[in-house]
Amino acid sequence: MFKSSVYYENSLFGEVQIYPQNPNIGSWIREIRISHLSPSSERCQPLALLHTVASGGVCIKVESTSTSTDDSPLFRLHTTLARENKLGKEELHLVAMTSRKNPMPYSCFWGFSVPSQLYESSLLMLNLRCLGIVFDLDETLLVANTMRSFEDRIDALQRKISNETDPQRIAGMLTEIKRYQDDKSILKQYAENDQVNENGRLFKVQSEMVPPLSDSHQSIARPVIRVLVRLRPSWEDLRSYLTARGRKRFEQYNSHISVLAYLLIGSRKSLLNVFQDGICHPKMALVVDDRLKVWDEKDQSRVHVVPAFAPYYAPQAEVRWSLCE
Repeated sequence: MFKSSVYYENSLFGEVQIYPQNPNIGSWIREIRISHLSPSSERCQPLALLHTVASGGVCIKVESTSTSTDDSPLFRLHTTLARENKLGKEELHLVAMTSRKNPMPYSCFWGFSVPSQLYESSLLMLNLRCLGIVFDLDETLLVANTMRSFEDRIDALQRKISNETDPQRIAGMLTEIKRYQDDKSILKQYAENDQVNENGRLFKVQSEMVPPLSDSHQSIARPVIRVLVRLRPSWEDLRSYLTARGRKRFEQYNSHISVLAYLLIGSRKSLLNVFQDGICHPKMALVVDDRLKVWDEKDQSRVHVVPAFAPYYAPQAEVRWSLCE
């Protein structure tokens, strides 16, 4: 335990006693400067939210060195934080608490170390009743192929057929090849003519112009990426669920790196990587993926596993999967 001075901006609010809750607290807390107060919390007590987003829990406990009078700056700060569900924060977030050992009106705070802006973004999500949802794309929401990948998949199936003796399996693989070939012909038509005719409807390439970086640069047309994408039919139902009656239930994020890429770099997917800018805490997010083990172990409890989307192998097996089971 040691003493510290508390400032609000440049004004001294009082002297307090600091009770470190872990051995890694530095000497910086001998002077605490509060830069501003957080927005009010409408639905969740600041203490509950900080226990969720602060990785180390309570890092310090703060108590005034003497009983506080109604007109003391420290007492007014404590009253404001407690009454309006606000926080005093910088790198350190202070929550107004009631001292259990001192029945007299002491100003008591708990301190949490939280990354910058994380509390505000988490508070906004809770006030709006909106959490984070992370979608894996590859074989979860969609399947994408280029001309090269179509050729590779067709060649692989043809090699399997040459070694297969079961007529039923051969028939299934031939049907799968036919589906790949049909989509390959559509993509080939699009690549060669910059347009494609699908069920009597003509779809043409639409060039996207990239604005110049400065007056000395020219606008350029973004290259057209020729990829055929099949979107999971259940996506429309899910999208309707995510926004109910005009209210957004989830803030959507994508995990767009393929499983192969993670295998090549020798690591797993991580929610910390998805939320690198600190916009959402992993504990406030749900993951939708067709694979569990590709995620970091500490994130696997948040993964909702759905059947892999396989429109060429078994399109009839597509079911309307739900987030709520």
